Amino acid sequence: MSWQTYKIIFQVCSPVHVGWGKIGNLQRTRPYLIGRVLWGALTMRLTRYMVKNGVSAQDSYQYQEVGEEVHRNLAFTYFYPALLKDNSYQIFWSWENEAAFRYRFLSSYAGTALSYPQQSATRGMLWETEFLSPNTIDTGEPVFLLGYIFAKEGCDLAWQKAMEHLQLGGERGYGWGDVKLISISENDGNTLFGQDIRFKEKKERPVVSLPDHVRLLAHTIADGLDANGKIEPLVGRKWCSNQQNNSYAGQYIDFNNFCFVPGSIINKPTDFYIGNFGIWENITN
Repeated sequence: MSWQTYKIIFQVCSPVHVGWGKIGNLQRTRPYLIGRVLWGALTMRLTRYMVKNGVSAQDSYQYQEVGEEVHRNLAFTYFYPALLKDNSYQIFWSWENEAAFRYRFLSSYAGTALSYPQQSATRGMLWETEFLSPNTIDTGEPVFLLGYIFAKEGCDLAWQKAMEHLQLGGERGYGWGDVKLISISENDGNTLFGQDIRFKEKKERPVVSLPDHVRLLAHTIADGLDANGKIEPLVGRKWCSNQQNNSYAGQYIDFNNFCFVPGSIINKPTDFYIGNFGIWENITN
């Protein structure tokens, strides 16, 4: 099976929040865009493009169907913040200098619920949400997101059109997650992110090949993998439906696996499948 690789660049136009747990009253954000977020945004946009018998998509079944179609025909890398330097995009990895990265790219928004009779803040309801800023905090430069999409041969999804109208991550009702598509271009060669990560094309799923002591650039299933780094359970909420009631939004927990986090280092050359939501799985063994 043949896969075509496309390099994608977005400009961040409003705060982007990718949920990553809570500390006190602070809802943290991941410093990169995970595959589940891109999959969800694409699924939503593609479903809303659908028209059946003259009627737009109305129920969760259609979203589920399109989501499965996206899984079958597309695969993603994670997307990482970048700045435009000398007509090229320079990626900034949060693990190289976490403090400097946070100072430059991350900010937060605080708010509280109000108690109207007392015209004051409600006790215990202060909250703060962290986000990837659309401009660098120190210099005001526009921030971009860079990553790759793999499209299966014969894919007829209108995904390139959908990429022009995506809203990513959480707090979208407040206008967050707005991105502008800068470019979609066929990837030159078979390396990704300017790293020594090589893409192998002719497989049932896209495969990337890494030499030893190279960092993982996606959540990677930990079982049987010789690597150094932090491990976390990768979970998320999903929309489930049945014939009686199709409105179970976020009621069910979707557990993907225990994974090494991006930035972990492998200790020997390894090949990985790129699975659903951009999660990598060791296939060398």
